[in-house]
Amino acid sequence: MKPREARLALDLTAFSPLRQNAGLRWRRLYPRIIMTFRRACQHAAGIFSTVCIGLTIEAQTVCRNLSMQISVLRHRSLLWDFVRRDLATKFRGSALGSVWMIVTPILTLLVYFFVFSVVFKARWAGEGLNSKASALILFSGLITYTFFSECFLRAPMLMRENPNFIKKVVFPLEVLPLAITLSAVVNAAIGYGLLLLFNLVFVGLPPLSAIALPVVLLPMFFAVLGVTYLLASLGVYLPDIKLLVPPISMAIMYLSPVFYPLDMVPQILRFAVAMNPFTPVLENVRHVFFFGQWPDVLGMIIQLAVSIAFLCACYWFFMKSKKGFPDVL
Repeated sequence: MKPREARLALDLTAFSPLRQNAGLRWRRLYPRIIMTFRRACQHAAGIFSTVCIGLTIEAQTVCRNLSMQISVLRHRSLLWDFVRRDLATKFRGSALGSVWMIVTPILTLLVYFFVFSVVFKARWAGEGLNSKASALILFSGLITYTFFSECFLRAPMLMRENPNFIKKVVFPLEVLPLAITLSAVVNAAIGYGLLLLFNLVFVGLPPLSAIALPVVLLPMFFAVLGVTYLLASLGVYLPDIKLLVPPISMAIMYLSPVFYPLDMVPQILRFAVAMNPFTPVLENVRHVFFFGQWPDVLGMIIQLAVSIAFLCACYWFFMKSKKGFPDVL
């Protein structure tokens, strides 16, 4: 044998036990690798099934919430009965009855005319309007704020004032917040109708952009309805909230441009007032009804989307928390 062939045979002989040991180790590790892989697949399948079950439950919850929202439409006759009852209860026992729904805003508007047109001779800053138009602008802000404050102040005690619907009968409680909100809408509609009438008499025909007034007020309706659902639920578990909402309501009124234009606010505080959710509504109402400015489409879409999302969140909270109302009341 040649020396080179002898060295090669010696090398193969030296490494053959290592190869045999490596093969033996592989045969021992192979079942373990397969078992580990199977366990990993089973674990992944378990996670996937858990996620699917969770998504199914969430989908069922969403469908249940949608069915509850549809239940409001199914009980629309009951809803309108409660709206009519709520409107009639306010003037029960009075001689004029529901006529006060028209007399009250007329008296308020006359007071505004006297104070701001005769006494102060006030003018809306920066717009070049006379004192009568300025009084109407102030009245429009008051109508818009009254719609909000009526729901805001009544919502915390709504469930406590109707315990029979919670304890004794199966009743769609979600109808009650919507009923008082629609009742406030009726009062606000009467106020805006009188605003239009007085504007025709003392100022003239409003600009064409006034037809966009319902569109401008739509985001506010959804937001106020959401606040009503939220406070109606919190008022059951936190009775002291009824004492907290009046000062908050007053603060919102004075921190919003109800009685003053936004331009009159100092520059250092203007951003804080502009961030008030109530401010864009007031500004849009005045712009479309008095100044002939059409609302910004993108801004309205954003306001509408945010208000609807807020309403859905508050409605979901109300439907979840109403299960504990009988235990508390």
